[in-house]
Amino acid sequence: MTLKMKNITVNYVNYETAIVEKYKVELLGWPSKIKFANPSAIGTVDEICMLCDALKAGECKWVVQTK
Repeated sequence: MTLKMKNITVNYVNYETAIVEKYKVELLGWPSKIKFANPSAIGTVDEICMLCDALKAGECKWVVQTK
């Protein structure tokens, strides 16, 4: 199933209610060594690169929730 939405801003603070419950999608595969936060708040360049690599490889991706 493909979900086509545009101009949605991720609310990292209220992720569960503002994103998961509202849009029925979740971000899976976020690297466990990196705190779940707005990328601008992630501490180091190495962590940003790790997240970027996970996104590019498809290890971290948005998934539509099933019933």
